[in-house]
This record gives sequence, structure tokens and C-alpha cells, in this order.
Amino acid sequence: KMKPLQGGIKRARNNQPEEWIQEGDVVVVLFNFYTGSTDFLEGAPFGNLPGGLLVSTLVDSVLENRWITPLSNVSCLILILIMSILGVALARTTGPVVYWLVTLLAGTIYFLVAIYLFAYKDVMLSWVLPLLGLLGGGTIQYVKRRLGSELKAVAMENQFLVERALRLEEEKTNLQLAERLNLGRAIQQILLPPLGAQDHGPFTFDMSYIPNKEMSGDWVYIWGKDNSEKRVIIGDVVGKGPSAAIPVAILIGILGECEKVDMAMDETLHYLNRRVLELFGKQVTCSCSAIVMKSTMEIELYNAGSPGWFYRGEGKSRHISMRSSTLGMSPEAYFAREKLFLTPGCFLFTFTDGYMEGARAFRRLIT
Repeated sequence: KMKPLQGGIKRARNNQPEEWIQEGDVVVVLFNFYTGSTDFLEGAPFGNLPGGLLVSTLVDSVLENRWITPLSNVSCLILILIMSILGVALARTTGPVVYWLVTLLAGTIYFLVAIYLFAYKDVMLSWVLPLLGLLGGGTIQYVKRRLGSELKAVAMENQFLVERALRLEEEKTNLQLAERLNLGRAIQQILLPPLGAQDHGPFTFDMSYIPNKEMSGDWVYIWGKDNSEKRVIIGDVVGKGPSAAIPVAILIGILGECEKVDMAMDETLHYLNRRVLELFGKQVTCSCSAIVMKSTMEIELYNAGSPGWFYRGEGKSRHISMRSSTLGMSPEAYFAREKLFLTPGCFLFTFTDGYMEGARAFRRLIT
């Protein structure tokens, strides 16, 4: 206990005993306080420390043999490590509200324990660095988790936006493709001749065209030169889609020009070959076959890379292969030509497919 002497001097002058001092107590009289000439030790944990308090504390320690015991450096490091691990564990296993409540409660309890040990058990327990470890380790882990979740959310949102942009771009492309397909189908339907059986002299010819779900390169052209001759020309541009359908319209236009100038069939095929090379530069090729019907039973067959013809007559079947070049592959093209005298009731059939596919189909038909 600390008391100023001013009140004690007054009571002594009045012959009043000091009731707060008991027999056996040690009284230390500190001078220079009453006159204002006091000394203080600066830099104490809780402000300036009066020199008299330090002297009285030292006297108390000597009389009671009680001394403040600091923890070792190793114990302090272990304590700091434990508090840091505790903060990290709290940040990883609890939510925001629970984390901050438990952290503040644990920090407060630790601080009170440190004060209690210092004041009543003479043990100097480090409290600044362990609390910094608790708050620092936990806060760093908490911020890391929060930022990690936020970054993941941002990354997922960015990925979603990218996927959505790709979907929109894909839908746009599909819509444009659908428009082109519709346009291509319309063009193909316009370019196709009237379907159905037709007669020419002793011949009856027919054709079948079943559109696919996409544009294709199949085409048919009926060349009605005059009453004594009619040509049926069929072909197939290699490929699918607009790259195959667009050349079809060009080929039909070229055939129309050839028909206007009354061009021979062999010359027509060579002219088609030159024009395809000039326009597409070996990027587009086309197989083609033609039949020229006259007023007699004699016909002429032409072939440019198609599988040829299937012939059935007089109880026999055979494949007229007519190996030849394909339109658009080389300026030095070779086109097969063959004359054939038909008999009543015979049958001719061909495909628009290329040579390999058509030849296999013909073999199956003959078998």
C-alpha cells in the first residue's frame, strides 16, 4: 500500500495512531514527493513508473524473497508457435463470425492470464508476440481463403462468360449456316430439271433425287438439242456444303452456254474441264457422265470420272466401267466414250457417286 505522508504527519501532530499500519509491517519512507521533487522511470509498460514505487517493490522483493521470473526464449518461441497455429486452425475451420469472435475471446483470455501471472504469481509471460501470432497467422489464412474463394468465383464467372460468348458465336455461325443451307437448297431445287419419267423416241428415262440434310454437289442437266437428239448429263462435285453446292450452279450455267452454241458432247466435257480449272484452280473436282439418245436404238455413253453404267439386257448384266479423268484435275484430261446398240426391254443405270463408291455398288447389283 502507498500513502502520502501529508495525512500521516497531520495525524501524528494530533496524536492519532495510524490504523492501516500493523505490527510487523515494513514501512519505507520515500522523500522528495511532498515538495514536488519526484523522479520517474520512463518507458515502463503502462506509462512512467515512479522511482519510489520501484524502491518499495525492490524492498518488498528482498523482504518476501519473491522475484519476477521470466520465461526462457525457447518457451516464448513455443508459445508464439502454438498461438500462431491456433489462429491458422481457427481461420481454416470456422466461418467469418465465429472466427473473429473466438479470436477476440482467446486473445482477451490470454492477455488476462498474462496479467494475472505477472501480478500474483511473479511470472513474466510474453503476451505481445503470441497475440500477434494468433491474430497475424489467423488473419493471413482468413484473407487467403477469402481471396481464394473470390478469385475462384471471378475465374468461374469469367469462364462462364467465355463459354456464353462461344455459345453465342456458335449459334450465330449455325444460324448463318442454316440460312446458307436454305439458300443452297432453294438454288438446287431451281436448278434441278422437272423430275419424273420422260420419253424420247424409243427411250424412256427417269431420275431420282433425294435431298440430304445438308447441301450436296449432285446435279442433273437435260440437254434437249432437238427432236432427234436428247442428252442427260449427271455429275457430282466432290464435297458437301456451300463449297460443293456453289460450283453446281456455275457448272449448270456453263452447260447452258454450251447448249446455246450447239457444242458437241466430247467438246462440252473438255470445255467444262478447262472452265473448272480456270475458275477453281484444282480446288474443285467433279465427276460426270452423260448419255446421248437419238431417234434410233443407238446411244452414246460418256464418262468423266464417274463409276460408269450398269447394263441389263437379254437376261445378262454387266458393268460398263469406262475409266476416265475427273473434271478439274488436269488440263490433259481423258474422257471415255462408247457407242451402244440397245434392244427393246434393256435397262441402263448409273450413280452420281465417284468411281470407287459406284463401282462397288455396281458389283453388288450384278451379284
